[in-house]
Amino acid sequence: MSENSSQSVKPTSSQRLIDLQQLARRFGICRDTARMLVLSRQITGHKIGGCWRFRQEDIDEYLARHRQEAEYASNR
Repeated sequence: MSENSSQSVKPTSSQRLIDLQQLARRFGICRDTARMLVLSRQITGHKIGGCWRFRQEDIDEYLARHRQEAEYASNR
């Protein structure tokens, strides 16, 4: 089977996308705050069909970066 095959491949858990509402729920914030994180480019999102979608890798990267910033601030 070639790389350009039209057969669909089920994405792995690391490739699944979540929407803005799911992101807000995971972070424990309101949808508008989650949207501001995206618009201010603090977290990477992809607009698909007019809706924001997020990869788990991008969420993990944001959380790691946020954790490092919090640790740095607490050590000052």
